[in-house]
Amino acid sequence: MSFNKKLLLFLLLLLSVQGILWWLVVEPRMVSLLREEVAERARVQSRQIAELDQLIARVRQQDIAGVRRLVDELYQVSDADFIVVSDRQGRRMAHPKPERIGLPVMGGDIEAALTQGRHYLSEGTGSLGRSLRYISPLIDDQGDIVGMVKVGYLIDTLGEWRRIHLMPITLMAASSIILAFIAAFIFSRWIRRGMLGREPQQLLQLLEVHQAILHSTHEGLIAVDGTGRIGAINQTACTWLDLDPAVVQGQPVDAWIESQGFCDPKAADVVDDMASLNHLAVIASRVALNLPDGGVVISFRRRDEISMLSQQLSQISQHTESLRIMRHEYANKLSTLGGLIQMGALDKALQLINQQSERHQQVIDLVKQSCCAEQLAGLLIGKYHRAAERQLRLELVPGSSLRVVPAGLDEAELCAIVGNLIDNSFDACRPGDGVIQVFFSDEGPEFELRVSDNGCGIPAALKADIFEWGVSSKTEPGHGIGLYLVDRYVRQAGGYLELDNEQEQTCISVYVPKEGTEHDRCVDCGR
Repeated sequence: MSFNKKLLLFLLLLLSVQGILWWLVVEPRMVSLLREEVAERARVQSRQIAELDQLIARVRQQDIAGVRRLVDELYQVSDADFIVVSDRQGRRMAHPKPERIGLPVMGGDIEAALTQGRHYLSEGTGSLGRSLRYISPLIDDQGDIVGMVKVGYLIDTLGEWRRIHLMPITLMAASSIILAFIAAFIFSRWIRRGMLGREPQQLLQLLEVHQAILHSTHEGLIAVDGTGRIGAINQTACTWLDLDPAVVQGQPVDAWIESQGFCDPKAADVVDDMASLNHLAVIASRVALNLPDGGVVISFRRRDEISMLSQQLSQISQHTESLRIMRHEYANKLSTLGGLIQMGALDKALQLINQQSERHQQVIDLVKQSCCAEQLAGLLIGKYHRAAERQLRLELVPGSSLRVVPAGLDEAELCAIVGNLIDNSFDACRPGDGVIQVFFSDEGPEFELRVSDNGCGIPAALKADIFEWGVSSKTEPGHGIGLYLVDRYVRQAGGYLELDNEQEQTCISVYVPKEGTEHDRCVDCGR
């Protein structure tokens, strides 16, 4: 049986039990109140009739006809079922059924009134049936008991009055129960819609899956409700923003996350926008929630992670470009060799082969002698060919040496640093007379890298912010990332940068501790 059916049956059962309990409590109380009211009516009428002088006189005189006329007049103003009058001997002088006048009063409950002069309530069975009656003695002026009067209501009459009085209440109760049943049915349907037609176990499973997805997602996720409070936040976001999920849950987002308005629940949707959350540079998206009070879901990734992926793709592209250059260069050389061989100039062909082989071998030998990192060596050889294609000269300064990559960097990060610095120098130099010099050394306690060029340099207005995201002297889109990544990798490794920007030469120096020693300075660039 589904949860909603169980809920409906439970509510119906609860309402039924309440109705039964109400009836068990109210019905006896109503009967008791009705009995008390009837008893009081009988008492008042019996006592008033017993004080009538005309009645007392006619009973004393045994005037049965006079008593009957007087009692008939009393019936006109009384709602009692019967008024019975008897003399001192208990013989009836007035009765609803005339044929029973003169006969002894039945019921056996009039002795106390005739002998002791008592007034009392009695319930018993008489000639008319079971009834509730009040008996009063008839006492003359001398204090003698001359008879008694009995005013009563049949139990059947009480039952009829009970039905008359309980009918509106019963109808109202029945209507209330029916309305409650309808309300319970509507409530169960509303609960079903609110639960999306699923069972509690299914909702629990959905919640567990939701939590698992939320916390296993590599991106940071923050849900903000329409009032600006944090509705949900995953572990990745808490780790990156240095937050405790148990503390920030349900708290105002502006009190815990500095976002320059990016976490505003009323803001428009954005996709892959640059933002800063708690001073962390991120690429973030914001999507509005389709809720009555509004709200947004914010997903974000660290800029350096996205840039790292972009840089890795860029490195692959660079290697591909280097292979293309080498293929193009060697294709031309092979065409020349083919022509010389066909002409029979074998000596010239052999001389060209030796020249090309010697020049390339010199580059390879120089790089291999200076650098033990294979990825970096491959990058430098590729940059040599790239420089030649762009009519630039790339020089590896004598004395360069790298035996071990610094502990704070891996080879991919080191290649990204060197590659970005060389590429910036390529862009700064003019073809024909551009010279880029690269020097690296791990002789001292720090790994040192210097890349210098005789290009156009860095504008003075950009010098202080050149390592910031998006800052570049170039106007084309897609720039302003390389030096930011260089600075990020160097700082993560505990190193620092120096910028020497002179009129004829620009030099960027990188210093990274070989053992991971912390540094926090950048000379000349104010960082």
